[in-house]
Amino acid sequence: MRRISLSRIEKLCFAGMVFLAVLITVVLVWWHVPQNTGKGKTEKMTEALAAPEDQLPQTLYLGHAPPVTKFTDADGRTVSLSSYRGSPVLVLFWSSWCKYCKEQLNISREIAEIADQNGAKVLLVDKLDFERETRSAALAELQAMKLPFSSWFDDHLAAYRAWGLKQIPTCVLLDTTGNVAAYATGVLTTGEFQGLFDYAQKGGHAATADFLQTQMTNRGGVYCNAKNSGTTPGGHDVLSETQGLIMQYSVLSQNKALFDSAWSFTSSYMEKDGLAAWYVTQDGKAAGVNAVLDDLRIWSALFDADALWGGTAAAADGICESVYQNCVENSCLVDFYEFDSGKKSNTLSLCYADLSTLRRMAQVDMRFSSVAEHALATVQGGYLSDRFPLYGSSYDYDTKSYSKEDLNTAEALMTLWNLAKAGELKPESLIWLNKQVSSGELAARYHIDGSVVQGYEYYSTAVYALAALIAEEEGDRALYNQALQKMERYRNGDAGSEGYGAFGDPDTGDFPAFDQCIPLLVYAGKCP
Repeated sequence: MRRISLSRIEKLCFAGMVFLAVLITVVLVWWHVPQNTGKGKTEKMTEALAAPEDQLPQTLYLGHAPPVTKFTDADGRTVSLSSYRGSPVLVLFWSSWCKYCKEQLNISREIAEIADQNGAKVLLVDKLDFERETRSAALAELQAMKLPFSSWFDDHLAAYRAWGLKQIPTCVLLDTTGNVAAYATGVLTTGEFQGLFDYAQKGGHAATADFLQTQMTNRGGVYCNAKNSGTTPGGHDVLSETQGLIMQYSVLSQNKALFDSAWSFTSSYMEKDGLAAWYVTQDGKAAGVNAVLDDLRIWSALFDADALWGGTAAAADGICESVYQNCVENSCLVDFYEFDSGKKSNTLSLCYADLSTLRRMAQVDMRFSSVAEHALATVQGGYLSDRFPLYGSSYDYDTKSYSKEDLNTAEALMTLWNLAKAGELKPESLIWLNKQVSSGELAARYHIDGSVVQGYEYYSTAVYALAALIAEEEGDRALYNQALQKMERYRNGDAGSEGYGAFGDPDTGDFPAFDQCIPLLVYAGKCP
């Protein structure tokens, strides 16, 4: 009997990826992450030391004040960023000797116009080391360029070092309360400056959600990929996974119109025996099985939507009953149910065990108490080792054994995220994840002994997004910051370009839905 798992969906997410032989060392950055350069979506892990995000501020955290806020003015008097409280301020670090800074400041009039349109001030901060840069040299350059900005000095690089800056020019956008709202490194276009303000004012999710709705959605169904590959499931087919994720994001962002649209498609085109077929093709043909994780997500979204807007309680109750009748056997959650034959799977993909949702279901249906307990025990029994603190991919109820197949990292981290949401994540797993993210060596697939599967040593947007979601649950600010920076490596942050807000490859049009949806959940959550 076949088992439906995220590994199929992962193939869609990573389809069309190519390996890069050499990572571009001149970094174009947008918002608080690197600019999408138009190159392929993948990077060899051996290039980690040259990763674009390594050039970003390392100790600035979104929603938090910078660690140093005092500078000096042209006369050497102490000044503070607190004087800008009440309005946003774009802080641009520069030096008179920096040719890239001069290139950036050549569009100072456009920068000033964009800042003014967004109600913000612009502040130049000179990287003053008193060796390569002097106050007199900086003042002379400012006078020559006739810049329309206030100018301060970072004496002996106090802020530069405390903020974890790595290069100039670097822009940091502070909100009206003085907290970090966005940042970017490198020479930015006017579109990227506008993207920076969009990110700060609307949140990271706005442009991505808009791209999904305008470029990848039909009648409320979100395509597997913006690029119509013609494969099934793929291209412009619709997955229940995506629908569940979009519904959850809609609730978290309180976007009722988006929720209604996604739920309408799901209930109209995917529903079978009270469950959601795991995909629907472009011509309306539905798969013959469900994927229970997706039904759990849909139930969770409906349950929360009812608390927000009302009107979905009956639908949630129906899914709850259908999951119990068709996807539970002797209190054991199973992967899927075959609509035509009525047969149930004899396996559980461990990433399907959404423990927090099962526990919430138990609050409205006590039968799920034992289901949640069994699911937790099954997942915990799949723990590999303290050296490689992940979990096997699946459990076979008939043979009472765990799969020894290689681990798809997206699935493996989904399991960790489910454990984190339920308060059951092992400290060893969090330590391992921190190490892999900080080193830039979080690969796409592993053998169960912890070694990387050859050919899968590449970068994945969704994998780093899942790492950020785990960090959110664990309140790990440093991990969240690093994972977020890596997540956004291939996002298009130029507000004036096609594909603005999307994660993927604009040259090929390859924008997988999974790579959009998981980051949306990161944005809709709360950074530690």
